[in-house]
Amino acid sequence: MLSLDRSDARAASSSLLIRPAVGDAVAGDGSGEDDEAFVVQLASRAFRFYGTYDAFVRDWLHDSRVTTWIAEDSGARAGFFMVTIYPDPERETVQVADLVAIAVEPDRQSGGIGQKLLTAALSVSEQRGAVEMWLVVAEGNARAQRFFARNGFRLGPGVGVYPGGQTARRMLRPLRVDPTTPRPSGIGKSSKEVG
Repeated sequence: MLSLDRSDARAASSSLLIRPAVGDAVAGDGSGEDDEAFVVQLASRAFRFYGTYDAFVRDWLHDSRVTTWIAEDSGARAGFFMVTIYPDPERETVQVADLVAIAVEPDRQSGGIGQKLLTAALSVSEQRGAVEMWLVVAEGNARAQRFFARNGFRLGPGVGVYPGGQTARRMLRPLRVDPTTPRPSGIGKSSKEVG
């Protein structure tokens, strides 16, 4: 599994750390049970309006193609993201990242954690060879659409339906693939280097 060095994963706040989920959920060794419970519970609360996601999230946690990362703020879990990389069905030689889930504890939202999680997801995906990131967002979720648009995403082709019946719109953005260009702010730098 790809991992970011802990000193490289620190966000602007020296108390915020983004780390891989603990344990090998695929092997079922049980060492990641606390992270698994956190992810399932937060996803259940964050996505409840869109339908029941517990089964999806558990499947993603045990899918070796999906990588889960946890945000810790002052040692407490505050959010997570899940991303998978696979060949683009229309361009088979091109790898794309799919941000299947991203969530922040409600009492910690609007404090920059979601931004740091997204920045880390973009960096992880890039490092794993993806040239584009995809995600889906509810058509009626203007706040999330604005957040992703501020981060370079645009509405793309493809419309789906959430389990709760809401229309899901695909958003996408290209990723930097040239390793000589600067890294996104907050990834690959210590908190003292981030301006």
